[in-house]
Amino acid sequence: MKIIGIDIGTTSVCGVVADPEQGMLLRSVTLANDSMIPSQDKFSRFQNPERIFEVCSRIYQDFIKEFSDINAIGFTGQMHGIVYLDQSGNPVSPLYTWQDGRGREKYDDTKTYAQELSQRTGYNMATGFGLTTAFYNRQKGLEPDNAAKICTIHDFVAMKFCGKTSPIQHSSDAASFGLFDLKSLRFDMSAVQKTQCSEDLLPLVSAKFCFIGETKERIPVCIAIGDNQASVLGSMCENGILVNVGTGSQVSVLCDRYLPAEGVEYRPFSDDTYLMTGCALAGGYSYSLLKNFFLQTFAMFGMPLPDQTYDKMNAGALAVKNTSDPITCMPYFCGTRENPDLRAYFQNISADNFSPEQLTLSVLKGICEELYRLFENFRPLLHTQPTRIVGSGNGIRKNTLLAEIFSERFQMPLLIPKYEEEAAFGCAYSAYAVLKNKSVKQIQSLIQYQ
Repeated sequence: MKIIGIDIGTTSVCGVVADPEQGMLLRSVTLANDSMIPSQDKFSRFQNPERIFEVCSRIYQDFIKEFSDINAIGFTGQMHGIVYLDQSGNPVSPLYTWQDGRGREKYDDTKTYAQELSQRTGYNMATGFGLTTAFYNRQKGLEPDNAAKICTIHDFVAMKFCGKTSPIQHSSDAASFGLFDLKSLRFDMSAVQKTQCSEDLLPLVSAKFCFIGETKERIPVCIAIGDNQASVLGSMCENGILVNVGTGSQVSVLCDRYLPAEGVEYRPFSDDTYLMTGCALAGGYSYSLLKNFFLQTFAMFGMPLPDQTYDKMNAGALAVKNTSDPITCMPYFCGTRENPDLRAYFQNISADNFSPEQLTLSVLKGICEELYRLFENFRPLLHTQPTRIVGSGNGIRKNTLLAEIFSERFQMPLLIPKYEEEAAFGCAYSAYAVLKNKSVKQIQSLIQYQ
């Protein structure tokens, strides 16, 4: 069994050939996403959808030359962003990525466009959400005259691979646009009307994994899914918690019901299942800020920062890990999603523990603690309590001390998948699930760990 998975990231595109039944990675390639389009507006973040399609096509062509027996192909990628298509399925705009900041522009003297849309609809709409971007463009007269549909970049690429002219969108991506009813798994059309955008712009939505067509080589193409959901599908074990630490960090748990609760973000997964997800801005970026602090300290004394800085930081933190009077830190250097004005703070600093080693340990523990607090919001809502943690992202893969901190705080063993390309592997699994009519639990039993 050989299935291609392609993950379209903001800065790179990763493709894999996977054997899902054996949980094996047969081939992997990562190419630069060199599609960035400069803009005169400081808030705009544009990419060229046709260039992204070319990069994906190059990966696909290389794979089918090497493997003559590909059974299916799946796609995932950066959620929230939108590209406008005409009636023939051709792009009539750049890709407005999830990083686009037009929603933060002032709608009037008292609020931003995102805040205005939130007030109109009752939904929490952030900048970068697809329908926040569409709302701004509509208000500013920037919506293309010949726009027929909007979709994510991976919806567009999947559609083009099978020669279609109109996208089909999985609910995982539809929800990332905003104004989406999580109970019915459909766009809330009464809310969409308040954007003054045409309802016809919205793509057809499917809550199920399904094939949407075939390539010209007759290889089935699976509906594209969101990258968060793909990462979970490609790494999560049954009764597990997924903690992902990259630049930021996330904690996710699968559940089979939608029970809105304060502090819990639900995301569609597959069929009637959801992800309960907590997102933190603290992650690898917070640790890099501490490294930069040490760099500036050394520079102040006219000294270069030593090689293998992170290794030395970890060794120092490990040496004081079991002290009884530690410094504590909440690493809100960039605030939180709910309160961007919140800032990091350190506590319990004394004459006895004020050291670089203790500062380092406190930041690592703070990254873990924020995700643990988010998980505590999930715990009362779960039928079955998780028994294991799965760690993904370079922040955990490349930092064994942080992995140990997570395992101890959650009081569970921590597993790391054998392959690093969790999202690309996950969208390959989505295609496999359709091909073999497999459930999520059956998929979970196939994943291999280190």
